[in-house]
Amino acid sequence: MVDWVIGALADDSETLSRYSGFNKGVQSAGTAIAWQVDVHHVS
Repeated sequence: MVDWVIGALADDSETLSRYSGFNKGVQSAGTAIAWQVDVHHVS
């Protein structure tokens, strides 16, 4: 779903690459935070 929205934001491949890279960075940050929460057994 998010990929479809990103694809609809622009027609320029350079801009879409930047948006996709930002999205991947946000996903990676969320994964890192979730891993730390799990390691420290935070409820």
